[in-house]
Amino acid sequence: MKMSLTMPQIRSVLLVATAAGLGTTPSWAEPRADVTRDVQGIAVATCLTRQSDPVLKEQGEGWLQMLSERAKAQPEDWKDLSDTIDAALAEAMVPVVMGDKPGEERPMPLILCAELTDDPIVARQVDLLIERLRPAYQAR
Repeated sequence: MKMSLTMPQIRSVLLVATAAGLGTTPSWAEPRADVTRDVQGIAVATCLTRQSDPVLKEQGEGWLQMLSERAKAQPEDWKDLSDTIDAALAEAMVPVVMGDKPGEERPMPLILCAELTDDPIVARQVDLLIERLRPAYQAR
């Protein structure tokens, strides 16, 4: 099933979400732990490296390199997560939005990658990697 929204529809959804407080973080919310931020970043960056767009691919590769250095982790440390992302992407459909011209559609692979950590199987692998890397973060 394709998801198609026009730009005005997207703006309306964002406006309603913001007005409802869904687009803001309450002041009492705690920030994500560093290990959570980094592992979720690894998942999204890995997805970006799998895209055909050279800019997205380059951004994903650079992000992974930065996260690898910051996390003191290597790609083999997140191989299970990477394999799970590959499997999820094989079944996923890239969302599209309607362009400005009639019948024009624009694929939105960035949305796919940003929301990939919501996939239950990917989320489970993210959680497992967080637990495996947590001791290294606590030792800092």
